[in-house]
Amino acid sequence: MTRASARLMVVGLAAALMAATPTAASAAETALFVDATGANLRDGPGQDNTKVIGALQRGDEVRVKDQNGQWRRVWVARTKQVGWVAHWLLSEVPPEGFRREVAYVASDGVSIRTGPGENHDRKGVLNKGVQVDVIAYAEQWRKVRVPSNGEWGYVAGWLLKTGSDSGSSSDSRPSYYGESRTIGGDGVNLRSNPTTGGEPLSVLSRGTIVYLMQLQEKWAKVQVHEGPVGWVSRDYLKPGGPVQGSKREWGKPRYVGVDQLYLRPGPTADNRPMALLTKGKTVYLMFLQEDWAQVHVYGGDIGWVFRDYLRETEIADVPGQVLPVGDDEGGEYNPGLEEKVAKLRDDQGVVRSSGSNIRSGPGTNYVVVAVVTKDDVLTVHGEASGWLKVTHSSGQTGWIANWLCETKTDPPDLPASQVPAAPSVAVSAGRGDPQGMGKRIAELALAQVGKPYVWSAEDPRVGFDCSGLAYWAHGQVGIGLMRVTDDIWADPRGRAVAQEDLQPGDVVCFANTYRRGVSHVGVYVGEGKFVHAPGHGQTVRVDRLADRGRSYCGARRFYK
Repeated sequence: MTRASARLMVVGLAAALMAATPTAASAAETALFVDATGANLRDGPGQDNTKVIGALQRGDEVRVKDQNGQWRRVWVARTKQVGWVAHWLLSEVPPEGFRREVAYVASDGVSIRTGPGENHDRKGVLNKGVQVDVIAYAEQWRKVRVPSNGEWGYVAGWLLKTGSDSGSSSDSRPSYYGESRTIGGDGVNLRSNPTTGGEPLSVLSRGTIVYLMQLQEKWAKVQVHEGPVGWVSRDYLKPGGPVQGSKREWGKPRYVGVDQLYLRPGPTADNRPMALLTKGKTVYLMFLQEDWAQVHVYGGDIGWVFRDYLRETEIADVPGQVLPVGDDEGGEYNPGLEEKVAKLRDDQGVVRSSGSNIRSGPGTNYVVVAVVTKDDVLTVHGEASGWLKVTHSSGQTGWIANWLCETKTDPPDLPASQVPAAPSVAVSAGRGDPQGMGKRIAELALAQVGKPYVWSAEDPRVGFDCSGLAYWAHGQVGIGLMRVTDDIWADPRGRAVAQEDLQPGDVVCFANTYRRGVSHVGVYVGEGKFVHAPGHGQTVRVDRLADRGRSYCGARRFYK
């Protein structure tokens, strides 16, 4: 598979970040939940002289966009409507039993905080294996509730794991998986958890067909025929009968047949991916809907994938993986793009997103020289550091990020002589740094701009990986930094630094970029910018911290 065809499946969320800067309002939106039955969505604040434009269900998640007295203007996630609702019908947490997903704490001593970030107060500590209901997302943090005591707060997303509390992600499944059963009584509760205290999700009547997913003591996790997933008492399950239609495929294994395939929460491409499945990964069919398949990653998530990329036969010696998605992933799959690309010349590319920037050089630290529109055709001269040198139909030549422009063939690599020098970044000494050690660390890291990314390297003569750059720059001023990202984050010698207090020389950290946990670092250089070694095929460069807002998780300071 060429890089061009691979990019058809993996288009970064970075596309959105590069094409437009999020507004302050969108960043500040708060997730609340409907905690009443019969609540109405109105076209204005108040009950007088306003019209009902929708009905809200108990447990609906809403995003607050504005307020007027006792009323809130909200976006409703379920219906994708915008309207007004009385604030007294809303709650910080959903009614008990409603959640986005179930997760488990991955290690001991995990802090639960009052808000999404280390700068928020600690409410308590959770130990390994504690089950939590994930009820909202806030960048790299998760708003959770502990079912056992009702406590709620925010936990770092990389400190949680989904699936069973054992953390098993094995593709091996029990022999009963996918078998049909019928409900043997009337008024049987389908519950959110395998306890009688679990919130009832629905009431099942005698003869309802369900499909086995997991057995746990006296309980069974089941998929209701063309319905939800939940838990029922095993006492009410009877042998299943014949099933018509696509459900005959329920529980059958399928195998990811492309290098990378996104698992999404719904059967449309505008659902931000939950995970990335790699070639050979085994999933189990649950439901087919037009071009999409609902699948279960055994021991893990349930979601939707584009069904054309599933194979019926196992891929030998390729077990596949489930990978977290970061801020460089998650763009929309556009089947019409293939047709556009097929009509291009070999030296052309088509722009994927309106408002994409063409810059004077290969990086966000270069100035914008033009703004292009979706489906604009560009002449492509070559590639360097993950950027394409292009000419627009207006005659303007510049550089565009390769994830914003789909090419018919892989562009040639451009020699260094055709790559403009990076703009200089002046570094000022930070507050409380009389010896200027932080300034010197930042200057040393900046001096490596243009050096190649080389996995596990920490040598200017060879290149750097992300932690290698921070490790080397600190070492030049006599500071022995830990060598890998997780250790840098956890090193007690490093002082946690709030984003508003960042100074040159601080190590900025990012989570879930290509794997779960703290997986990328850079060196802050001031004015909202940092220098880092981004990844394979790229060079050390300067980027804006704001462009990595979704994966930024904090900073550490190691100089005095």
